[in-house]
Amino acid sequence: MWFRRELPGWHFGGGVYALYRDSRLIYVGHSGNVRDRLLGHRRRFRFDLAKVAPIGDRRERQRLERKLLFRLRPQCNGTLPTELRPVGFYRGV
Repeated sequence: MWFRRELPGWHFGGGVYALYRDSRLIYVGHSGNVRDRLLGHRRRFRFDLAKVAPIGDRRERQRLERKLLFRLRPQCNGTLPTELRPVGFYRGV
């Protein structure tokens, strides 16, 4: 497997990640700790490659993840957005 826990310089911060199997996108997600999240996904998905975009701001991570889910429709993501709208939009009650 390409991923090792002791990999030097591995990204511990937040970001958006995309998981690939056989050169096909299978999952898109975001996390405040990408390294630990990918370790958890190893138990759930079989993937060959992970691409990570380091992003510190939580709303920016959510915004990019939603955009990628809407456009790319990965097969292993459960609920996919049906429209692009602002993340965390306050509707006022």
